[in-house]
Amino acid sequence: MSRSFIASCAVAIALSIGAHAQAPLYAQCGGQGYSGPTSCVSGAVCTAWNDWYHQCVPGTSTMQSSTATAAPVSTTSAAPSPSPSATGLRYFITFGDSYSQTGFDVSGTKPSESNPLGNPTLPGWTSSGGLNWIGALISKYNTSTVLSYNFAYGGATTNASIVKPYAPTVRSFIDQVAEFSSSIATKPSYAPWTAENSLVGVWMGVNDVGNT
Repeated sequence: MSRSFIASCAVAIALSIGAHAQAPLYAQCGGQGYSGPTSCVSGAVCTAWNDWYHQCVPGTSTMQSSTATAAPVSTTSAAPSPSPSATGLRYFITFGDSYSQTGFDVSGTKPSESNPLGNPTLPGWTSSGGLNWIGALISKYNTSTVLSYNFAYGGATTNASIVKPYAPTVRSFIDQVAEFSSSIATKPSYAPWTAENSLVGVWMGVNDVGNT
């Protein structure tokens, strides 16, 4: 048996497996350059956020992608998994600059199980036009729903009185912490976070270096 025949069989098997696999909830299911599963598990629908990123989100409808059609959701599918317990990670509170920003406005639509980013919808307003590290962590690399409260602002420096950002309207790290303090620091009913169910992330400093 020739090596080329064996290689052809291996490629065919790999493509067959990939075509029949289903992407889990909040995983990628399409987009330019994507070669993984294009249908979602029961209870989820493949939704196109942009040309590069399609994602499985809770829903019962189907969508037409540029490469394949998502399979209809079965009416006999298993019930959705219960919400994570209060002892698990539930809130991701972040601060930073353009590497982290998603355009979140704490006075707008709040994060929820159907859209853990809150506003704008995934992937948000990012410097790449697709998911940044925050979007990836809450939508791809997690095992339960994690709600993102992201105060990061593009162009931010740590302290605007020491290193000025490119514009006076840019919120520095200090400004972002102040916004947090005046909004969810009091643990309002829509974000009853605790030290046990929350993770805080900071990615800051590139503009402090670049602007000095």
